[in-house]
Amino acid sequence: MRVLPVTRLTHAEMAVIKEVVEYIDVHFNAKISTEDLCDRFSVTARKLQAGFQKQTGYTVHNYISNARLINAKLLLLGDEPIKIIAEKTGYSHQSHFGEFFKKHTGMTPAEYRFQQQE
Repeated sequence: MRVLPVTRLTHAEMAVIKEVVEYIDVHFNAKISTEDLCDRFSVTARKLQAGFQKQTGYTVHNYISNARLINAKLLLLGDEPIKIIAEKTGYSHQSHFGEFFKKHTGMTPAEYRFQQQE
């Protein structure tokens, strides 16, 4: 495992990371890549990744995945079809959503919904 040197962030860079977090929280259902975020917020990939991890405790990818999972769980409390929930949380295929959800929760979206309704 390669260890990156400790990166010190300026106040301006910390503000950018905060903006990135806010952007992801709103746009978690869109296709978001680190490269897109770097372009949008005019920051290097190294600064973004190191600063993001330092401030949030998550990698950019894991933060996006977590935001999607939290929102999926909330939507599963309702009665929308799982296919629609998959789309609303950024998955173009219900099967990918199901695999992701099961990997992170240990149950399928339908099982989660059923468990929550008991």
